[in-house]
Amino acid sequence: MKNWKIKNLLQENVKFICKIGENTKGIVLNPNEFCIADAQQTAFIESQERKGFIQVDREFDNSKYNLEIGVVYSEDVLKTKSKLEIAKEDAKKYIDKN
Repeated sequence: MKNWKIKNLLQENVKFICKIGENTKGIVLNPNEFCIADAQQTAFIESQERKGFIQVDREFDNSKYNLEIGVVYSEDVLKTKSKLEIAKEDAKKYIDKN
């Protein structure tokens, strides 16, 4: 199933409701925070996105990161996870080479 990455674009808190499995959940994002949600539009997401308060990445590939749905994360988490993935790939190439 596809997931969306929903990011706060403001320098203040943003609140919205997103779909998590069979339930909905209220989310509060501080500046430079995001959450992963199921790929389903809610009125709150549509409204906040239209106003320019949030950015919704509808092509986010959570299989690379395995982040928990409905949990708030700092943008630094993606940078750290990306570096770990690169290190894993480099290690695998090195092992395969030798």
